[in-house]
Amino acid sequence: MSGDGSSPRRRRAEASSHALGTPGVVRRPSVPTALLVSLGAVGVAASFTAPVAAAGFTATVATLAGTALVAGLLNHLLVSGRELPPAVTESVYTAFASAAENVVAERGLSEHRVYVPASGRSSARLVVPATSADPLQRDWGADDAVGPDDAVFTPTGEPLYRSFRRTRPPADATDPERTLSRLGDALDNGFELVDGVAVTAEDGEAAVSFEACVLPDADRIDHPVPSFLAVGFAREFGRPVVVDSVRSDTDGSGTVVLRW
Repeated sequence: MSGDGSSPRRRRAEASSHALGTPGVVRRPSVPTALLVSLGAVGVAASFTAPVAAAGFTATVATLAGTALVAGLLNHLLVSGRELPPAVTESVYTAFASAAENVVAERGLSEHRVYVPASGRSSARLVVPATSADPLQRDWGADDAVGPDDAVFTPTGEPLYRSFRRTRPPADATDPERTLSRLGDALDNGFELVDGVAVTAEDGEAAVSFEACVLPDADRIDHPVPSFLAVGFAREFGRPVVVDSVRSDTDGSGTVVLRW
């Protein structure tokens, strides 16, 4: 490790930014990126102008705006092939996480984070149940599986997983440890969000450890690293998975525990 204490991923990202000529300057975003960011900006504006009586609506709009902003940023990174300075990515995710956490707190929701695949595994969504009951005991295939008091989010890991599937054919999803190792390798050598991943899995539970994560605070809601792992697992196995816990250390290392 160098004397400045920064991680290898962070130093490479910063070097990439400076190599573009002016730090923080990237090429014009794609049309989908511009649309997503614009929708996010409109949503943020609406959240501040909505009537006070519609507090639930305001919180939901703000959270959806954050989701659009994060999705737009991820789309830019994937389409352009260029890296943004870590501070930019971090600030956008932090804004989304704060909005989502406010929704969860204001509505008194549980601490469960459940990633549920859609029919046909075409996508996945993050559900924060209203009750503290074990979410794996719920029949997520039922039409009324998501209750009116639950919160539903589009995961930040969804666009990452779509990009992953474009470059890697689906594997036979029968071995959880092997599947999570493939996803972890994509986080390390594909998206370069972390340095090094180790996976252990047994009896419906897995622990995925990583080093030098570019984005700090992996224990916040729907952080891209655990989100990508959970979305990928849910879609490849076609079953819900719970992010049971996330350990996040100040040096960028951490561990994600998944349960299914």
